Amino acid sequence: MTERYNVADLEIFRAVINKKIASATEIWQEQKDILAQTGSNDTVDTQWQNKGLEDAPTYEFKREATIIATTQERLIHDLEQALERIRLGTYGVCITTGKLIPKERLMLVPHTMFITKAKRENEKE
Repeated sequence: MTERYNVADLEIFRAVINKKIASATEIWQEQKDILAQTGSNDTVDTQWQNKGLEDAPTYEFKREATIIATTQERLIHDLEQALERIRLGTYGVCITTGKLIPKERLMLVPHTMFITKAKRENEKE
């Protein structure tokens, strides 16, 4: 039988996850707002041949905001999946080894599905 975290531990993890979701959602919304403010309704802006050197900082700013927003969106999804694993009773169990993921790791990376050793081995492959 696979070892599992108790209800009290799962509630602590749920609170950590919900806090991280709130933070990531705030950052995601800020970046979406930045993109909405710097956007143009004009199609000329989307044509590369019309870009001048003065447009480079604006392009980089939009690019950075897009990357941040996308990263936060992915994090939110992963955290929501972690909440689903709590609901299903599979949270905190490494999907590779079946071992319990240490609490310290879950507190830092609550959406992880791997113990550190398994994560490193997956990255090597």
